[in-house]
Amino acid sequence: MTIRRKIDNETIPKRDIVVADESGKAVTVSLWNDLASITGQELLDMVDSSPIIVIRSLKVSDFQGVSLSTVGKSTLAINPDMPEAQKLRSWYDSEGKGTSMAPIGADMGASRTGGLKSMYSDRVFLSHITSDPTLGQDKPVFFSLNAFISHIKPDQNMWYRACKTCNKKVTDYTLGSGYWCEGCQKNDADCLLRYIMVVKVSDPTGEAWVSVFNEHAEKIIGCSADELDRIRKEVTSAI
Repeated sequence: MTIRRKIDNETIPKRDIVVADESGKAVTVSLWNDLASITGQELLDMVDSSPIIVIRSLKVSDFQGVSLSTVGKSTLAINPDMPEAQKLRSWYDSEGKGTSMAPIGADMGASRTGGLKSMYSDRVFLSHITSDPTLGQDKPVFFSLNAFISHIKPDQNMWYRACKTCNKKVTDYTLGSGYWCEGCQKNDADCLLRYIMVVKVSDPTGEAWVSVFNEHAEKIIGCSADELDRIRKEVTSAI
């Protein structure tokens, strides 16, 4: 199958396989790109022989159960010549093929609030987010990160003019002075400036551009958007 990526409309090959070991547990592994189209087809052609595989560098998800997914640096070896693979083959041939495998995470209980446990409630690295092109396509997902701001775009418009009542964007009132709020359906003589800025954040695994909104931006900059605009005007007039 293929997945269409929303950001550039590119189609990406994907293939799901189910693997198990002597623990008696099974888990779904999503293969992407060449691992899906080339290696995945090779596995399909030899599925009747139940090949042993070794995969390095997988992303683990425990959202509504446990699943695994390959990332850009993942590698997959089929029937590798190693003691662990030989041991697994011996177990499978002697008893494994007749064993009923239970999916990993099938016994995960509900959370205290009644919902299913999600891996996204815990802290993740940036690479966990940027390595999965389909993340967030169907519904929003939330993360906790520990990263530092490595760059703030100097040429961006860091704020917008907002309604003092609802904080939505206002426009110049075409029938007179002041600012028009479409949400409140009213004209006001004054407005507020609210931050909406783009920053680059980095951690040991990579970097990404993120949008920062007013309350958090004030903590980063150290003052309100109105105050920063006042300082900017004072500096500009003094030059």
